[in-house]
Amino acid sequence: MKKTLLILSLLLISLSVMAQTRMTVMLHEYDSLCPPEFPPPEHRERRMLEAVRVSRMTEVLQLSNDQISKFFPKLKQLEENQRELRNKHRTLVAQLEEMMARKAKDRDLKAKLDSIDKLQKETFKNMEKIHQELDTMLTVQQRALWRIFDQNFDEEIRRMVIQVKEKRYRRIRQ
Repeated sequence: MKKTLLILSLLLISLSVMAQTRMTVMLHEYDSLCPPEFPPPEHRERRMLEAVRVSRMTEVLQLSNDQISKFFPKLKQLEENQRELRNKHRTLVAQLEEMMARKAKDRDLKAKLDSIDKLQKETFKNMEKIHQELDTMLTVQQRALWRIFDQNFDEEIRRMVIQVKEKRYRRIRQ
């Protein structure tokens, strides 16, 4: 986990696209709309990455100030809900794994599987509801740009993390 945070911090530092002042301003704007739930020193890298994402998304989607004030808090809510539901899912799967190791009865396994299925349906419904709310805040063009941005930004971050890891590996080998 610490290695990932280090890589992300190196990645963020290497993002020459964003000037430090711009990231700081966006971080403060994002925090004012969606205050962080943890103290800054513990999650600075995550917050910086989020600030870059918000800044770039604002530029790409050409969001108005009114849209920014409504869109990002709702987006943060969606992401927090997804994180919470993923944690619940992991817990249920871990319990299922434990039950399998104990050779639990089929009816108990079925009940746990039903819980997992129910959670997955709830997750999908929740995501769909919030996506619909977010979509009402954007024009059709912005909605299309958002979907494209969301996919491309995640892939870009993954590629950068891989590049940082490869560079570190090459330096170690030399």
